[in-house]
Amino acid sequence: MSADAVIYEKQAGVATITKNNAPQYGMTLDVLTGMKNALVDANNDEDIQVIVITAGGPGFHMGGGSTRRSQYRLGIHTCRI
Repeated sequence: MSADAVIYEKQAGVATITKNNAPQYGMTLDVLTGMKNALVDANNDEDIQVIVITAGGPGFHMGGGSTRRSQYRLGIHTCRI
């Protein structure tokens, strides 16, 4: 897994999850795993009140390739509201 496919930062109650997989910015397995880990961490941190999801480049694409769809089954988690 690429360690920098997702950048996760927390500051002043805000968690920022940045997709950092140029040049495609799509939903690769590395991005999905990184986002899942960041979302679980933010959900479990009582200080986080806002989650921002963004991309580190000029494009923001949330789609995934259909050829890898079976690899994307990472589980479903209940989040606090």
